[in-house]
Amino acid sequence: MALTPPVRSTSGMRSRVPGAAEKTSLIVTSARPVSVLIVDDSPSSRRAVATILQRHGYRILEAANGQEGLARMAERPDLVLLDVELPDIQGPEVCRRIKNNPFTAHTPVLEFSAAHVSTGDQAHGLNEGADAYLPLPVDPAVLVATVRSMLRLRAALERVDRLHRLTTALTITATASEIAKVVLDHAMEAAGASGGAVALLDGSGTAFEITVEAGDLRSWLSSPTERDDSPRQIPLQSPFPLTVCAWTGEAIWLESGEAYAAGYPHLARPSTSTAAAGAEIQGLAAIPLLIEGRSVGALGLVFPAPRAFPEPERAFLCTVTQHGAQALERARLFQAEREARERAEQAMEQERRSARAREDIIAVVSHDLRNPLHLVTMGGQIIHTQAPAGPSGSMIRKHSERILRAAERMNGLIRDLLDAASIEAGAFRVDLGTQSVPALISDAFDAVLPLAKAKAIELHREVVALDADCDRDRVLQAIVNLLTNAVKFTPEQGLIRLSAEARDGGVVFSVADTGPGVAPDQVSKLFDRYERQSRATGGGTGLGLYIAKAIVEAHGGTIWVESPPGRGAIFSFYLPRARRSDNP
Repeated sequence: MALTPPVRSTSGMRSRVPGAAEKTSLIVTSARPVSVLIVDDSPSSRRAVATILQRHGYRILEAANGQEGLARMAERPDLVLLDVELPDIQGPEVCRRIKNNPFTAHTPVLEFSAAHVSTGDQAHGLNEGADAYLPLPVDPAVLVATVRSMLRLRAALERVDRLHRLTTALTITATASEIAKVVLDHAMEAAGASGGAVALLDGSGTAFEITVEAGDLRSWLSSPTERDDSPRQIPLQSPFPLTVCAWTGEAIWLESGEAYAAGYPHLARPSTSTAAAGAEIQGLAAIPLLIEGRSVGALGLVFPAPRAFPEPERAFLCTVTQHGAQALERARLFQAEREARERAEQAMEQERRSARAREDIIAVVSHDLRNPLHLVTMGGQIIHTQAPAGPSGSMIRKHSERILRAAERMNGLIRDLLDAASIEAGAFRVDLGTQSVPALISDAFDAVLPLAKAKAIELHREVVALDADCDRDRVLQAIVNLLTNAVKFTPEQGLIRLSAEARDGGVVFSVADTGPGVAPDQVSKLFDRYERQSRATGGGTGLGLYIAKAIVEAHGGTIWVESPPGRGAIFSFYLPRARRSDNP
């Protein structure tokens, strides 16, 4: 059903929600008329003042003396007109008692007198606690203007007090439903509404959920054809006041039953007359909850009798919704932070469990596998040395060599696991000394040569006469790891080039292969622990490059890879302290 826009008139209109920067004097009105207590021992004077104020819609309470005036304060008048000269208690004393009572302290007091009219009298009355002072006789227009000014002052004080209580209540709420209830309760109390609801955007972003509601007037939340007068969800584009104000970002103010029936005829209950159709709801306010211009819900208030929404009251109710929207955003951020913290804690716990599992494995590897492996190695060496001459002995030596190579590979895997554990524990150390770079290149070359020959891969080396300050065994391990990695990924009859050159006061070692290269998306994580390249076809722990990186960084150096498309990969690392050798 197409939505008929609310009538733009004094009885029903929409308005944009005031921005936070707008400055407006706020008066909170309600269904109760403003009451004024006149305390004066002169009946004629009371009647004269009462007549003037009644013509402007004020409800009048009267008291003939101070005691009676103090007693009538229990009726919570909005303003007190107090004669200075009273037969029992002087006006200034009555004023003092009113201001000292916490339940009436905010009630403005206007003192007046026909006898005490000097500026000194006026100053004395104001100093004694009166909020204003008028000498009699006074022009009726001045009297009415002064009353209105003092009521604005009272409204401002009540606004500050109400917003303070609202803010205090919102600070102790943690969930969206709690916030919605606080906002609804304070808005209904401030406006004197008989019913209301707060709808919030659901998680899917396609509907509004009625988070909290109050009162018996529920026809504005559903059409007459629906059985449930209070649906929990309303589709986003449904023609209901709450949804309309939410997706337009504009408040809706309907000040009569006729305006409600004209603006939302599909919500009015069937009747013979338009006026009767809107009889259940005679006033409505719907205000969006906005966060940086984005609607997250709406507040709705309904009234059983026609009522005006003066601009100050509209501004106040919009301020209430702004406070609510900000509280909702804080709750959302708090919830997101808590969930992120919980996820982080779960991840840390998972990491701790994984670390404990790896430590357990490493303990088994280091203590329970090395001893049997040592026995296997010794046995293989004994078999190899004691094999008899002849064809049978050659076959025995061939098999023993296989055993020794397998044992050496196993020992290398164990060493890698123990090195990785040492790195993760922050216990990895290097022992620096002056080492010959050509000797390091030669030893690494010899260590990998059998593997290269098995795949008919050519090994070339280029080296300059340099000495480096480094840990010989660890740097040799790093070079061998890079060479082994290159042999693994270089096809048969390929080429691997090992080189070293002086650079920036240090030395750069490079291993270039003619393999398939490294995919760009793998370069950033290539040196992570347990990371295996997608081009890998053989076994391994995925720790060789990780350990090489740790060795280089322990020397204060850097490691990197270059992989031009179709031209293999070049792994290089830089050690910062090297110099020309005296023994080339």
